[in-house]
Amino acid sequence: MSRLKELRLASGRTQSDVAAELGTSQQTYARWENGKSEPSHAVLVKIAHLFGASIDHILGRSLPAIDQRNRIPSKRKAAKYWGDLGLRPRGGSLTFGFPVTAEQADRVRQRVASVEKLPDWITVETMNNRVLAFRPKQMRRIWLVDEADEFPEEFHFNNPCDGPAGMPLEVYRAMVDWADQAQGDGDAFSCHPKALQKSALVAIKRAGFIDTPGALGGLLRNTVIHHVGGEMEAYEVDHDDLTMAMFHLENSKHVDVIELSGTEERFERFHPLDDVAMIEFSAVELEAAWNEERGEYEA
Repeated sequence: MSRLKELRLASGRTQSDVAAELGTSQQTYARWENGKSEPSHAVLVKIAHLFGASIDHILGRSLPAIDQRNRIPSKRKAAKYWGDLGLRPRGGSLTFGFPVTAEQADRVRQRVASVEKLPDWITVETMNNRVLAFRPKQMRRIWLVDEADEFPEEFHFNNPCDGPAGMPLEVYRAMVDWADQAQGDGDAFSCHPKALQKSALVAIKRAGFIDTPGALGGLLRNTVIHHVGGEMEAYEVDHDDLTMAMFHLENSKHVDVIELSGTEERFERFHPLDDVAMIEFSAVELEAAWNEERGEYEA
């Protein structure tokens, strides 16, 4: 696993020490540390407690697991736009475009250009409030288009709030807080720095959502599921299901079904993965879910 050995060494423990504290064998633990197998989610919770770390940190997730509400966006520190990832599911008629950094473009390139067998799923963070999980074998096209190049075909960008290269995640987070505050649900937007409030309002007005905060909140919070046959559905997903789904798609090789139940639903919603070509997770919601999970461990 990405950071398990690093955390163990920093704590001064041996593999046998950690295995004993987790109630497993040294051989089993060594396989987790070497990436030859993965622990269950329940064991991951124990590991997080043991090392005082969040699950997203242990798994090497790069979205921040800390509250950045009081940080002012900095062009110097911001991730640099490289170009666009284009994905066209086999059953659909549109090529969906997502702005990405050079690091994330390389991640996709290495996974799809490998001489070895294609992975079942590829996960990638975009620059427009999306964390993608897609099945390369269910894509008709996978494009990587440098900023200086012309699009080989028309790309469809789902989010009308985006600039040409997306926006920093803290701007999307401020937009969600504005939508909540505009509907009388808290005053979190007022707590953001003035510069961040201004950036968010500019984007909201540009996209035409200043009079429809509910629609904006749904757009930014919804998870979008692309089915193999081309159908799409979008709804806000329960936070526990978000973190579990990402864990399975990133780390589990034999998962056939994931649960993605809606926050406004009383029933449970399960998706057989054979019927799913791509999932667009809301980065804002996924970050909030990881923060909640970390808070539970620290409580």
